[in-house]
Amino acid sequence: QRMNGSQKAAHLFLKEARWLVLTPGTAFHYLLRNTGDPVANCHKAPAKDFEKKLLLSGEIIGLFEELILKLKEFNPRLNILFTISPVRHVRDGLIENNRSKANLIEAIQSLMDTHPQVYYFPAYELVIDVLRDYRFYKSDLVHPNESATDYVFEVFCRTWLSREDESLFSQVKEIVQAAGHRPFHKNGADYKDFASSILEKIATVEQQFPFIEFSREKSLFLESA
Repeated sequence: QRMNGSQKAAHLFLKEARWLVLTPGTAFHYLLRNTGDPVANCHKAPAKDFEKKLLLSGEIIGLFEELILKLKEFNPRLNILFTISPVRHVRDGLIENNRSKANLIEAIQSLMDTHPQVYYFPAYELVIDVLRDYRFYKSDLVHPNESATDYVFEVFCRTWLSREDESLFSQVKEIVQAAGHRPFHKNGADYKDFASSILEKIATVEQQFPFIEFSREKSLFLESA
């Protein structure tokens, strides 16, 4: 029931959404050997049951073309923003990983040439070519660390958010971070004043932007205010 409910909610959201962000990570995919069908998950089946294949840029374009046309029919107002995941798939091999990322980048650039509602944000390039240092990676030297993700998100906000949006984002961020704070003296006078001040900020934001959902934060601070 929860899975079906989640699918229904996503369907309704996508019908009204103005933006969809897609982040492919690899051009490799797997086929079930006995049928040739592509699979989304191996479900811990033996590796011998699958054939690994690198999609070429032309094949990727064809698959995304089909998706974009369906999305345009489903929601004509929808814009699609592609990013490439900066996580390197080193288990595929370094050369193979670079070929995979290159095929994805080439395919998306071609889609942008033919679809005016398709855009690209260079998250991959920011990590690989701008930061360019292993101090921006976690200990596995594969996944970007918090400093790297903060930097990419900061550039994302500067690129895609208006000044009004950035102001709203700062207000929402302050409220969400306050809700994540765990006080030592929850029943103390200082925290009660703090909770009251956050509730006032929530009310101000809700008045301007009634579509923003703060039910969890409000219930949390109402207990202490």
